[in-house]
Amino acid sequence: MAHPKEPFSDTLKIDPDTVVADIIPLDNKRQSAEDTKAAELKDRKFRALLSVTQHTRKSSRCEKCGAPLDVSADGADKVDSLRVPYRFCQGCSEEYTDYIDRLRGNGNPLHYWQQDEWLQSWSKWIDYQGTVDRYLKCGAFRALLDDLKANRPVK
Repeated sequence: MAHPKEPFSDTLKIDPDTVVADIIPLDNKRQSAEDTKAAELKDRKFRALLSVTQHTRKSSRCEKCGAPLDVSADGADKVDSLRVPYRFCQGCSEEYTDYIDRLRGNGNPLHYWQQDEWLQSWSKWIDYQGTVDRYLKCGAFRALLDDLKANRPVK
């Protein structure tokens, strides 16, 4: 019984002594894959850096709500209190001092919205700020910065 004709046998003529590496340059393909992986890793490092720096303190915006800060002509915040360790707008500054007062057992009973969930919200926000600050000071983040500086393209 005759074997059926192989598809494309008339159009594709390959020398039997040719090896696959001659047809597909494997070294180039491997190098290209390595370059792609390196570029993806570098891109991921930059995204990690951006995600942290975008959520860290911005001097012209409230750290809690992002509203523009009311800054005087000399550049000083108009909301400046020794009781407030963050850069807040007027509203967030007042809410923060109310939060501290509530933690101390005080607080205004007319502020009905300042209940347990409100306290938890402030507590979690403050915990988050502390976590971000610790991360920015940790060795892994400093290594990321050093790595990105070392691999920065020369202009």
